[in-house]
Amino acid sequence: MGVNTQNYQLKSFPPTDGLTSFLEDLLDKKYRDFASPAKWAKVLQQKQYEALRLNLAHFGGVEREDWRDQVAELVLKYANVYTDISYQGVDQKIYGKLKLFLDSKGTERLRLMEKIIFGSDFMINPDFIHEVRE
Repeated sequence: MGVNTQNYQLKSFPPTDGLTSFLEDLLDKKYRDFASPAKWAKVLQQKQYEALRLNLAHFGGVEREDWRDQVAELVLKYANVYTDISYQGVDQKIYGKLKLFLDSKGTERLRLMEKIIFGSDFMINPDFIHEVRE
């Protein structure tokens, strides 16, 4: 018995037939607005929350450059807003992209870097670590 996802029958889990990207797209469309950094901009603009310290996790996400840009904008605009680089995995390319992004910030680079928190919000999977080492 599979799970019916619109017109697609899920026969195994985890999916091995390209369904993963379909589900990610479906979830992204459904929940994007709920988790968007833009939602926090509305909160931060209100005087009653000016003392709120806020950490926008994962610097917007590994593959979400639009969210990364929004997070950086909020971090630079508000003294009480921070971000972290948790759940960035162990892929060296991710850190290279982060460096390029930070380098593109010119005079704001140092100020942005001072507000990035290291986070370890990453489940260590020994099989994955083994794959990375090879």
